[in-house]
Amino acid sequence: MKIIDVVENPGTAGLLKKYYEDNNINDYNITFLWLCLSKGYLHNRIDFLKEYYEFWDYDNLVDNFINNLSLDTKIRIWSSTSNNDDYLLILYLCNLLKDKYDLSIIMTNKNINEINSKDIGKLLKEEKILAIQEINDYSNKWNELVRVNSELRIYKDGIIENKNYDDYDALILERLKKLGKCKISTLVESLWVEDDNNFTLDDYEYLVNRLINNNKINLVEDKNGIDSIIV
Repeated sequence: MKIIDVVENPGTAGLLKKYYEDNNINDYNITFLWLCLSKGYLHNRIDFLKEYYEFWDYDNLVDNFINNLSLDTKIRIWSSTSNNDDYLLILYLCNLLKDKYDLSIIMTNKNINEINSKDIGKLLKEEKILAIQEINDYSNKWNELVRVNSELRIYKDGIIENKNYDDYDALILERLKKLGKCKISTLVESLWVEDDNNFTLDDYEYLVNRLINNNKINLVEDKNGIDSIIV
C-alpha cells in the first residue's frame, strides 16, 4: 500500500524528509498542502491564497495532490492541537477524501515545526486509523465552517471558534500602546510570544498589516530610511 504523508507546510515536510533520510528510509511520499485554512473566507480560496502569499503558485496545489492518489493509497495526516492550520487540515481532507481512501492521523500537542526530527519515530507509533464515523464527523465540521465562512478560525480547548479580523484590533493596538514606537517585527513578535490563539508569526503580521492598510496604524521610516517604524 502506498502511504502519503500530508502536512500543512513545507517546514514540516522538510522535517519528515530529514527523518526518513537519516534513517535510510527511501520509499516515502510527502505532500504539503499549504492552504492556510484558518485565515480568510473559505469561498474563492485560491484567490485569497494568491493574495496572502503572492510568491506561491496555488493554482494546481490540490489538483496535483489528488492526481497523485491511487485506489490503494493511504493518507497519513500530520496535525497539531497547537496550530490552527494543522488542525483544520484534518477536517478539510476528511471532507475532500471521505469514502475514497484510508485516512489516518498523527496528532501532537506541540507545533510540529518545533519537534526534533528524532521524535518523528515516536510519533509514528502513535498513528491513529480513522474510523468511518470519525471521518464523517470531521467532514461535517468542515461543512459547517464553510457554511459560516468567517474571516478567521481558531482551534482552542477542543472547539473551533469562528472569528473576524477586527476581533483582534483592540488587542494589537493595546499592545502597541504599551510598547510605544517600535518596528513591525517587534510588535508581531510580542503578540506571538503571549499568544493563546494558536496564531503564527505570519498570522499576526497579516493582522498588523491589515491595520496599517486601514490607516489605524501609521508608519514612518527610521533615520536610515530602511526599517519601517510603527507610531
